[in-house]
Amino acid sequence: MNSENLKNISDRYKIIEQIGIGGMSYVYKAIDTKTDMVVAIKVLKDELSNDEEFIKKFKEEAISSEKIKHKNVVRAYDVVDNGNCHFIVMEYVDGITLDKYIRNKGHLSNDETIDLSIQIAEGLKVAHKQGIIHRDVKPQNIVIKNDGTPKITDFGIARAVSSTTRNISIIGTVHYISPEQARNENVDFRSDIYSLGCTMYEMITGIVPFQGESPVAIIISHLREAIKLPSIDNKRIYKSLERIILKCTKILPENRYQNVNELIEDLKKAKLDKTGEYIKTDTYNGKNSDTVIISDSDMKIIKEISRNYANDKNRYNLYNMKKQKKYTMHIIMSIVITAVVICLLFFLYMYTSRKKIDDYGIIGTNSQLNDKSIILNNLKTSLPGVDILIAKNLAMDYGININIVEKRFDDNYRNNEIIEVLNEDIVDNKNVDVVVSMGSEILDFSNKKELNNTRFIDLVGQLNDRNLSFDVIEENDAKVPRGMIIGVNKKDSSGQGVLIFTISKGISEDMLVMPNLYNMTQAVAVETLQKEGLTVGNIFYKPDSIVEYGHVLEQSIKSYREVEKGTIVDLTLSSGKDGEDTTYKNTEKWLSRINTSFIVTKRNSPMVNEGTMIIAIRLMQDTKEGTKYFELAAPREYRIGTTVSIVYSQIEGEPGVETGVVQIVDAETDDVLASYVVNFKKQKRDNNE
Repeated sequence: MNSENLKNISDRYKIIEQIGIGGMSYVYKAIDTKTDMVVAIKVLKDELSNDEEFIKKFKEEAISSEKIKHKNVVRAYDVVDNGNCHFIVMEYVDGITLDKYIRNKGHLSNDETIDLSIQIAEGLKVAHKQGIIHRDVKPQNIVIKNDGTPKITDFGIARAVSSTTRNISIIGTVHYISPEQARNENVDFRSDIYSLGCTMYEMITGIVPFQGESPVAIIISHLREAIKLPSIDNKRIYKSLERIILKCTKILPENRYQNVNELIEDLKKAKLDKTGEYIKTDTYNGKNSDTVIISDSDMKIIKEISRNYANDKNRYNLYNMKKQKKYTMHIIMSIVITAVVICLLFFLYMYTSRKKIDDYGIIGTNSQLNDKSIILNNLKTSLPGVDILIAKNLAMDYGININIVEKRFDDNYRNNEIIEVLNEDIVDNKNVDVVVSMGSEILDFSNKKELNNTRFIDLVGQLNDRNLSFDVIEENDAKVPRGMIIGVNKKDSSGQGVLIFTISKGISEDMLVMPNLYNMTQAVAVETLQKEGLTVGNIFYKPDSIVEYGHVLEQSIKSYREVEKGTIVDLTLSSGKDGEDTTYKNTEKWLSRINTSFIVTKRNSPMVNEGTMIIAIRLMQDTKEGTKYFELAAPREYRIGTTVSIVYSQIEGEPGVETGVVQIVDAETDDVLASYVVNFKKQKRDNNE
């Protein structure tokens, strides 16, 4: 289905463009002509428009969303049946999906993962109070607004909780589906908690918890395998966050958080107490697929394997079952079932009492609680390379104490990883002495991506351990989260000189992301710019055979660019197929650039190092008409002593004027605190910039 087919479905809504496609529907950006409001319209796919069951679920999305009123949930405004065309009018969210957000960053930081998870959980809490289970929580169904706020969307498969109602079919994305949903059992709010746990796992690691050759193979993993430790893929994860994720993704619902309130409480503590010792749990229990409906034949396979595990819940904790070679699906299933039977017979023969199996491979899958020699010998060979906190927690379950007797620099092991076990003979000893790495003595800062995902506060200890002198500069940065490192003045910590770290303060209050105005009416575009704090500049017209007369064809600043509030934006509107062209006749522009820094000081009191100042940045040029000033940065308050980066990659000056002066000005007194001469060069103008 395309937008041409939709133009006449309603006299009220005008389609602008298709912005997405899901398992059941197409999503379009549109204008509500009665209110001039930008909305999103979700249209049921043609092949499903005659399916009563799907139409029912589709309408349930609107009903569910209308009930939930929360800043972290996408609202539904209207549901329309027009013959065989069924569509929902929803709140339009200008942003990107969490799925794309994660892919753009590789993985998220600890703090950002926690903050987003709290907000998502808050949205689910409101839904759960209404008796609504989402059933398909995943990064593709969470939109990150331009201001960083997450909003849950697609309640298309949610329904009111009923203890007598079972799923008619398994609907959900297999990478995030809860075990009980995969087994076609009754589900409750804890199913959403499991899916959110899988989503949190992907946020912090950049990968999904389980991977497989087919949807069935992935579902089987959810049914019988505990997820691996997130710290295996991201060694910088807080222990508290790791424990929260592991508790969310317990196979048995009764071992998870019992409601989102409990989850939110633990998440709020996670940044304050990174050890996670407050989290109540006894034990710790790999791009993404679209939403799918599991076929009847696949469902039979799932049920058959599920029955093999129903009588012994401990079987859900088997982690190290290896995938067989790539045969057909039924052969794979037969091999798995056979392996399970063999394992059951083996354990019945070997164990007469309950034995504990280590899921993580550090102690070994054949370790027995009453066989200390096996445990300790495995520790001797397996501990090197393991994070000390993880090792201590796992060994504690076996009554073994791991003691740090030495810390030293080591190029082969990361900070806090165990280098070696010192005990010569530990067969009869429950105390294990280890040497722990402090990382390489020379810190490497060459990996920019890794730096941008490193909190400066987490690096301070390593800097102090090496007696390194350092200083800090704070800058606004929309791409690097607050508290993370933007850059360092040296590639590593070797050699002489003070290390200067530039730390992100996040996006400036004076900065915003340029909205996409394409195909908006002039009135809507002007209103959008004004709401964002931007200034409407010149209005031009240009002929176009596709965009309707009076709708935005081009904007002088490309959408989604970071710009300052008050920036002037020129609009080019369509003048129709044979309309007039009033765009720039001047095809030239004069550009300059500057990249320097300035320490904020009072002009007449250079010794003053306390208080604040209001600083503005402007361009001064001498033209034929006299001296002209152009504002580069609106006045804002800075702490005295702060280093301000003066970085502008494109400064547009007056045509034909080859020089100018960038001035740093005390906005309260108009005193010029610093001046920098810049030269301008002529370039060809591009109206699509």
